[in-house]
This record gives sequence, C-alpha cells and structure tokens, in this order.
Amino acid sequence: MYNKRTSNTKMKQIILFTVSLLIAISTQAVETEKEFILILNSTLANGTWDKDFNKELQDHCHKRSNLYLDSYTLSFPSADTEKDSKEQCARILQKYASNRPKAVVIIGAMGWHITSHLFETTWKDIPVILCHPLATLPNSLQSILAYEAPDSLHITTIKELQKHYNITFLEQKLYIKETLRLMRALQPEMKNIAFISDSLYMSHMVFSKVEKTVRQHYPDLKLIWLSQRELDLEQLLDTVSSYDKSTGLLYFSWHKPQQMPSHSFLADNIGKTLTGFANSPLFTLKDLHPQDGYFGGGYYVSASDYATDCMRIIDEIREGKPASDIPPDAGQSTPENYFNYLDLQWFNISPQLCPDQIHLYNEPVSFYEKYWKNILGLILIPLVIFVMRHYFYRIGKKHKNMNKRIINSLDVAVYLVDKHGIVEQILNTPAEENYVQSIKKGEHMEIRQIITDDEEFRKNMEAIEQVLKTKKNLHIKTQIKNMQGESLYVSVHIAYYDKNHVLGFVRNISDIENERIRNERSNFFLKSLLDNLPIATIVKDINDRGKYLVWNKKAAEMVNTDASHIIGKREEDFIGKERTDFLVEAEREVIENGKPKSFIKRFTNRDGQTKILSIHKALVCFPKGNERWLVSSSLDITELEMQRKQIELMNRHYMFVMQAIGLISWT
Repeated sequence: MYNKRTSNTKMKQIILFTVSLLIAISTQAVETEKEFILILNSTLANGTWDKDFNKELQDHCHKRSNLYLDSYTLSFPSADTEKDSKEQCARILQKYASNRPKAVVIIGAMGWHITSHLFETTWKDIPVILCHPLATLPNSLQSILAYEAPDSLHITTIKELQKHYNITFLEQKLYIKETLRLMRALQPEMKNIAFISDSLYMSHMVFSKVEKTVRQHYPDLKLIWLSQRELDLEQLLDTVSSYDKSTGLLYFSWHKPQQMPSHSFLADNIGKTLTGFANSPLFTLKDLHPQDGYFGGGYYVSASDYATDCMRIIDEIREGKPASDIPPDAGQSTPENYFNYLDLQWFNISPQLCPDQIHLYNEPVSFYEKYWKNILGLILIPLVIFVMRHYFYRIGKKHKNMNKRIINSLDVAVYLVDKHGIVEQILNTPAEENYVQSIKKGEHMEIRQIITDDEEFRKNMEAIEQVLKTKKNLHIKTQIKNMQGESLYVSVHIAYYDKNHVLGFVRNISDIENERIRNERSNFFLKSLLDNLPIATIVKDINDRGKYLVWNKKAAEMVNTDASHIIGKREEDFIGKERTDFLVEAEREVIENGKPKSFIKRFTNRDGQTKILSIHKALVCFPKGNERWLVSSSLDITELEMQRKQIELMNRHYMFVMQAIGLISWT
C-alpha cells in the first residue's frame, strides 16, 4: 500500500512538473514574439518610488497588446569599477541574447555609468531613456563612488551624451521651493528644517539645492543635515524623536548598507520607522506613496504621471523616432501638492491649514458623503418618475398639437385610409379644396368613389398592401375625380401609420402632368418635323461634352447608321477619331465666335460612297442660362455638282466648236 501511494505521488509530481514546463515554454514563446522594454533599475532601486514607477510603466505596456516590460536590477559596483561594469554588462547580454529590447529605461546616473559600455558596442543602436532627478550628472562612476562634494564633481549634460549615444533624458524634477511652502503652511511654527538623507553623491547634490533655496527664499529658517555619514540609524531615530513641530522633516533617501549588522528590518521600512519616532510629518521631494500612511507628502509629479511621460517617449521611439532626436526633459505632467490626511490627524494638524489645491489621501467622509448617492436616489427616483410622467404627457400633447398644426399647414390633403381602401378621415383642409372629398363625422368613404378607373384602383390597393406589409413609404401617381367630377392627376405619398392604416399625402399635379403631356406632344411634333426634313440635321449638346441630341432620318441615311446608335453618344464613340482637322477647327470657331459658318465638304460613308455636302453650322444659346447647342445641317449636292461639271464640260465643248467654226470661216 505504501509503495503504491508513493508511486502515485511521484506520478502526480511528474505530471505537474511537465505541465508547468509546457506553460513556461509557451509563455516564453509568446513573449518572444512581442516587443519588450527593458528597465535597468538602479543599485539603490529598492524604494517605494522605484517600485511604483515600475508597476505603472508595466501597466502602460500591458495596455498595448504587442508590448511587455522586463526589469533587471543592477548590483552595487565593487572597487574595481571597470571590471565590475563589464561583468554586469556581460550578464545582461547573456540574459537577453535571443531577444533584444526595443528600448532601455535606466533609473539613475549610476545605472547609466555601469551599463554605458553596452551602448557603445553591442547595443549601440538601441534607444535609451535616462531617468534622473537632476539636469546634470557625474561624468564617471568614480565620481559617484567617491562621494565628492557638489562643487568638485565633474559633471556632464544630456546634450553632450546625445552627441555620442542614442539617448534622451526624462528629468524627475525636484520642486524644493514649493515643498518648503507646503511645509510652512502645515507647520506655521516651523523654524528649522532637518534634511534626512544618506551620504551618496545624489544626496550631496540635492542638499546643495535645498541649501540654496532656503538661503534665497526662506532665510529665517535654519537648515540641518541629518546625513548617513554622520549618523547611524539609531542616532537618526534618537535625533528625530527629539524634535518638536518647530522642526520640519524633509526626507530624501536613506541607503541601506549591503552588510548591515543589525536593524535590517528598520532600514527596510525606513518610512514606517521614522514616522513612529517623529513628532511632525515626513515631507518628501518625490512620490513615496503617502497613501500608505508612512510619509506625509510634498509637491511633486506623481510616479503615475512620470510613468505616463516615459511611456509617451517610448511610443515615439516605437514609431521610429531616434531617442537622440527627442529633446531632453520632454515631460509634460503637472506637479501638484499631495498629502496624507492620516498624518494631519496623527500630528494634530488642522486640515484648514491645507492649500486649496491639494490631493488628500485617506480623507474620511461623513455619513452623507458616504451614502449621498443612496440618499439622493431615494429622493430622486419618485420625483423623476413623477416628472417624467408629467413631461411625457406634456410632450405627447405638444407633439400631437404640433403634428396637427403641421398637417393643417400642409398644402396637400392628408387621408387616413384603412387596409380595405376606406377613407376614415381627412386630417386637414388645404387651401386648394377642389380635389378634396368631404367626409362627415361618423361616415366613411371608399377610395373607389374618387378613383373610377379599375386599373388605377388596383394599383392603389396594391400600394396600400405593400406599405402595410413592409412598413416602408411608397410614392405613386394616379387619377381621381374631384367634387366637381373633373379628372385630376395627383401625386400620392403613402406612409405607414399602424398595422391597419396608412396615411395618404395627396398633391394635385394636374398642371405639371398636363404640361408634361403637352411637352411630350411638342417633342413628338418637333422630332417628326426634323425627321421629315429633306436636309440632314443634327444637334450637339455643348454642355454635355458634345453628345448628340438630334439625328434625323436624312442624316441617318447619309451615314447609313440608325439614329438610335448615335443619339446620346459623342462622335468619337461611333466613328473613332477619324474626323478631319478642318471639321474640328470649323466647329471650334463657331462655338467660340458664335457666328454661323458654311462650307462644302466631301464625305465618304461606310459603304464607300463619296458625297459632296453643303454644310451649315450655327450655335444656339438659351437666353436665360448657359445651355448651348451646335446645330449642323447638311445638304447633299452631289448630283448638282455633277450636273455643274457636265454643264462646264458642255460649255468647253461648245467654245471649242465655236472657235473651230470661226477658224474655218477665216480660212
């Protein structure tokens, strides 16, 4: 029994290991297909700000389906900085040998100097975004590790680096003056400022800026530097606990030594530790997550906004823009006052002292503020129901009256007709009443009474049936009898009303229809007249690219082509481009000058017959518009020309005979 259980356990472990391995391989394969951003965290990147920044930047990458973030933490360099830097670069290259990052984000100047060798050689083409609190940085790792004073530091600028590297710079600005203003607002009794920091080069640089700001803007305040070089953790806690509210605490950083003999937990939780010993809030120059309740707050750009600025630069790089072309300090986020309300309560500070524009974390809410939505909902729901019912009643009544006024103002008669063709009501009385049949209240009228033609009645009933079935409007023309028994042409727009009724909008179009019929007759008369002319006549529409409008029978006989194959087309459509330059030039002159032109021209039709034509071209213009037509008439003078030639020949013979007779008589 024991062996069987052991065997089953081992089998489960093997299966679990295999599944985990497959998941890991598939995950790695998916990530390999994506682009990724590598963030090189500083050797000191174990603080709250660094963790928040990494998390926010990772969230931004997750929102982009084809991008993810990977991080790598650099170790503190040894005494042999050059050897140590090369070893760390080699480890980075080994880890990311198969998948190079799209861009690299480096936190701090130390991280840049440790890895700069990478971007001089193997990763020279990879863009770099350097995140740093100051506009300048030391030009070597030795300067950083030597803890040199600010005035002796050999510094460089990002513009100098951009000349040699594909790099840009996102400054994490320190708003010292504004933070001191917030400290004084919340601690009016403040006479001293205690600047808490380690002894690394950045602390020297920042303390120098704090000292300069205090000297320029707050000369009445005394600045004290509680440095890690002078104090260990126990001494720092004793010193902080001895201060009252007359001393404001400005925390910057406290680096935990790598080989710390004791108090490791206290150093790892420096914010919680200091708050427990302090008698006033801990103000900061950067976002150290005051909502946790350990740090008070300050005036700065939040880690979330800073990550947003960084992601915007990454997006520009992904679109193909070199990092060196992105100007330094491209951040666009606005700094604000942030503070933790719990610190106000803990240190007995009145919230009334807070500036107007401030973000307070963990601010308690009253019963009303907490449940105001529920209370408001209980009050508003019955009120909204009552108001909406009253509103919709008034709206319905208003729309009904408005629709009635609209229908009454229409110049067309509106009929309410059921599916059997019975007119139940005339909804209006238009000005022109001669085509409206009156209906007394309680009586009905069949449309059969006003549509006497069987074919027209059937067409109307089919239209009503189609509208009721499809619920789509339909438009028809029909004939009706008016009150005087006269036959009228009407245009009927049939609209769906409900499942058993339609609305018929009836407009008298007798004048239009009669005019159309007269025009058709006139057009027929004109066409017949032109077709029976003994002269070939054609008309071109100049406004429609020279399309033929008229081609009479004589013209069709002349070219041996039916007119239906020509009308509506251009000359090039049926004879190609075989026109002579003479004809083209003649038409152009007539169109441009507006003067008629006559000439005689030989013409060969499709049967090879050559004819002599007397051609006359004239431009006809509509006096009230831009319409222009080119009218061409052609008279076949082939026989006349032949007769003329015969007469000329006979005349020549006659003259020859007469000359011969005269010569004989003379001899």
